[in-house]
Amino acid sequence: TEMNYWPAEVGNLPECVEPLVRMVEGLSETGARVAREHYGAGGWVFHQNTDLWRVAAPMDGASWGTFTTGGAWLSTHLWEHYLFTGDREFLREYYPVMKGSAEFFLDFLIQDPKTGYLVTAPDTNFENAHNRGGGLSMGPTPSSMMVRQLFKNCIAATGILGLDADLRKRMEQAVVRLPPTKVDAKTGELEEYVDPSLKV
Repeated sequence: TEMNYWPAEVGNLPECVEPLVRMVEGLSETGARVAREHYGAGGWVFHQNTDLWRVAAPMDGASWGTFTTGGAWLSTHLWEHYLFTGDREFLREYYPVMKGSAEFFLDFLIQDPKTGYLVTAPDTNFENAHNRGGGLSMGPTPSSMMVRQLFKNCIAATGILGLDADLRKRMEQAVVRLPPTKVDAKTGELEEYVDPSLKV
């Protein structure tokens, strides 16, 4: 879904984003229950699959269902819409949705005992299985990148709107503890996993 909307803003069709915005808002409501009931976390979470009723819980097995960063990815579109339109009222209206996704990750992230980084776990790299089979791991690179972008977007939004100074500080402290995005020196490819023993 997210990828289907990439051309909307750059194609000067911002009105076409409205259905996606409504969907994300709906997911933030059902996802708040999932965050609380499945993870004991605040904010809201969305996994990889939804429907007309905006289900947000994990489904379809561990290799897909443990993808926890669907809400972070979708929230990026709210920020992108603001960047393309400069519409502060839109940002003010939908910032709580972005904020809720960030609040979930502030509760959900754990410290990786091997590296000390804050990582999503359990989680999956749903596109690229590792050499041990499947994509289950702690803090796969795509998820770390999405959470980093979410935090940075929310930090910027708090500054623009003059809101949530305490939350901004928590995000600023967390974002620097996320795993860095690394490139394999031999292949030039993105390293998909924090654990160097896990290879695609």
